Amino acid sequence: MLAKMRFLIVLVLVVVLAGSAAAQEAEGSIRVVQIVYENADIWIDDAAAVESLGYSFTTDYLPLAAGTHNITVTPAGEGAEAGIRLDLDVEVDHSYALITMVGTETEAAHLMVIDETTQLGAVEQTGSDAIIVQNVPGAPPVDVHFIDKLVIEDLIYPGYGVAGAPLGAFIARATPAGNPDATFFEADYFAVEGTTALAYLAGRFPADITRYFFVTGTANLRDYLTAHTALENSSLTTFFAALTASGLADTLADESAGEPAFTVFAPNNAAFEALPEGTLAGLMTNAEALKTVIGYHISPTYALPQSIVGENTLETLAGVPLNTSIEAGKSFTINGTTNVLLQMRMGNGVIYVVDSVLTPPE
Repeated sequence: MLAKMRFLIVLVLVVVLAGSAAAQEAEGSIRVVQIVYENADIWIDDAAAVESLGYSFTTDYLPLAAGTHNITVTPAGEGAEAGIRLDLDVEVDHSYALITMVGTETEAAHLMVIDETTQLGAVEQTGSDAIIVQNVPGAPPVDVHFIDKLVIEDLIYPGYGVAGAPLGAFIARATPAGNPDATFFEADYFAVEGTTALAYLAGRFPADITRYFFVTGTANLRDYLTAHTALENSSLTTFFAALTASGLADTLADESAGEPAFTVFAPNNAAFEALPEGTLAGLMTNAEALKTVIGYHISPTYALPQSIVGENTLETLAGVPLNTSIEAGKSFTINGTTNVLLQMRMGNGVIYVVDSVLTPPE
């Protein structure tokens, strides 16, 4: 009898633990791109989830249990009853992008949902995925071209398109639908193996059109930079060469924290070319000085824009802090003069491409 009771207890524990594990695994994830309010709060099922997400910023992916959830985006400081909201059906192992879309005289601001898992799984697999969001009221339908290939047709406001992107650096163009010779908008684009780029056009047609560009992936920072600099026309080859020579590249491969733990400010090739003649060559032959300079571009903290809005300092591997200044939707500068151009979020940190080489104070 005692043995039977023990067996039943063990069986119950197995069932309970298995159910608990299944419940933990039964989740998806969402990220929110915010381009309506100067600063916004995000509510999930009427509970505060993210505070003061600035204009043109995006969250990391937030885990959500499978099922239906109410998502609300409100002006910062206002309650969950304000703002724009929708009910989102979350499927297991699906990732979603929620885009705040600006309103017009006839259409209120609203949230647009992109089931990234479903949508990107249906496009040509090139190694890198692209999501293009059309958030420009008044703009005509446009076609999107990667190099000379038409990849998205008749993209209208409010809407989005998805495509596979050819690996490498190239010019992406938006043209009036059916008229490939009349460029409406063009911008640099780069596609790296294992990444997804989300680009969206914002503003008012025909003037003041702005493109925001975010890249996400799961590789560690070192491996991502290795892949990026293998691309033809990569803009980060000089930085990566200096990073490798400094001995700090392997630091950026550290995934032991189990979550993002680094911030890298990576000067593009043009920034190194702008240095006084002989400066870079001198650094490359001075191991200690090179490690200090490159270390000054790396912070052992994970600093997303929304977490450091305003005036802040970040510790660096050089042991000297650098200063950041962020005005949401307008500027992101380092040490008062260096501008952040792009951001890439990887498995263990974030990279900001900057337009000048940072010099640690003496």
